[in-house]
Amino acid sequence: SDVSGHGIRAALVTSILKTLFDHINFKGKNAAEILSDLNVRFGNIMGTLSPYIYATAFVMIVNGEKRKISIASAGHVCPFLISKYNMNCGKAIPLEKVGPALGFFPRSNYPQHECKLAKGDIVLGFTDGVFEVVNEKMETYGLDRLQNLLEQNTRLIPRDLIEKILRDTDKFRQNRKRPDDVCMVATEVH
Repeated sequence: SDVSGHGIRAALVTSILKTLFDHINFKGKNAAEILSDLNVRFGNIMGTLSPYIYATAFVMIVNGEKRKISIASAGHVCPFLISKYNMNCGKAIPLEKVGPALGFFPRSNYPQHECKLAKGDIVLGFTDGVFEVVNEKMETYGLDRLQNLLEQNTRLIPRDLIEKILRDTDKFRQNRKRPDDVCMVATEVH
């Protein structure tokens, strides 16, 4: 997830979101139902501050036995699905299956998307701080450049892939400061 804003307010909202997430009963729920539950709880706590304070998030449930994932997104940047076998990379969720950010609406139904995975596939989730870096020419790194980097490095293991992204975005931004925090999570199918 990624909370709107920066500083102390964003840190407090992140803490609230984490606490709410810790108190959801996951048993028998799919990814979309988990997000819907989280959205209701988040909206109840934020009250009239919603939708001025909001968060994006995605929930991914991995079924390792069946090599299948189910994902639901609340306005969050779509994770990438990286195929070592096909040596390509694409969004794990179609854009039309992304629901509204948490806190925008008191009740939201989030579409769920399922994907079959193959051995060696990697799902990479990340926050916008990864690709919204700007260089000295005021150009943004962007999602297309990130996807191209991933496609050129499909054979890397998750740890090395994340390090490659950090090095490439650091090189791109040169001496400019990162405008936002960075979070990346990768999982690989064995």
